[in-house]
Amino acid sequence: MTKLKLFIPILLLFSIILTSCSKDDDNEIKINDTSIIPSTNLDRPNTFLGCIEIEGRISTIEAWDHGQIDGDIVSIIANGDVIVDEKVLDGPSNKISVDYDFGYNGYNYVTLYAHNLGSISPNTCTITINGTEYVLEANLQANGSIDVIVGGYGVTCDAGN
Repeated sequence: MTKLKLFIPILLLFSIILTSCSKDDDNEIKINDTSIIPSTNLDRPNTFLGCIEIEGRISTIEAWDHGQIDGDIVSIIANGDVIVDEKVLDGPSNKISVDYDFGYNGYNYVTLYAHNLGSISPNTCTITINGTEYVLEANLQANGSIDVIVGGYGVTCDAGN
């Protein structure tokens, strides 16, 4: 009986130690080493437009009409999340601004979806992601997509394209 009394606490202690030492994979951030741009977004094919590199996953994305303000209505999708939903683009003095946490280290993506063509086709949108600027374009047949690489994980724009 004495051995049994000692065995149960030792078994419980051993269980606690094993449980506390197990690795929690849910807290790890995945590193994508290749592009994750899907072939389509919102039932339109994505056209690859290029790649930009940024320093960190937590980002401020700003968007405005590139060139002449002509009534472009767009949505912006990041990693499958609609972060700008059917907004009219204005000029650089009235930017759309969104804070976004890119979910991965390495490759992420941003896509421009056009709801109309404005008065000058195609829709063009200047975006900045943490100060890095890029021009996207889309029309009613195809979206414009870019790779957004969160740097520091051995992945660069030069390596993937």
